[in-house]
Amino acid sequence: MRGIVAKIRIKEGREAEFEALADGLVTQSRGEQGCLSYDLWRSDEAREYVFIERYADEAAAQAHVKSDHYRRIGRLMGALMDGAPIVFRLAAVTSAAGVAPDK
Repeated sequence: MRGIVAKIRIKEGREAEFEALADGLVTQSRGEQGCLSYDLWRSDEAREYVFIERYADEAAAQAHVKSDHYRRIGRLMGALMDGAPIVFRLAAVTSAAGVAPDK
């Protein structure tokens, strides 16, 4: 199983625009084969958001970043970001969902 956590800071006053774009990304990403969960969270820090994503395996995670909707919406969201995102790529050690983690 593969997890991705991406922390993003948004330019002041652009939060509503970002959330609208992100909603479309979340909706389309959840329909991808191998996507186990895909959620956007708002941090307690001003203008900071966190995507938390789970995929069945590395192939599903790679298919996500190559998808048309990710590339299209990602470009639009990039214009709203205040700096580069901080991304953590994670491999499952254990799984409460009963899915065997990748080795």
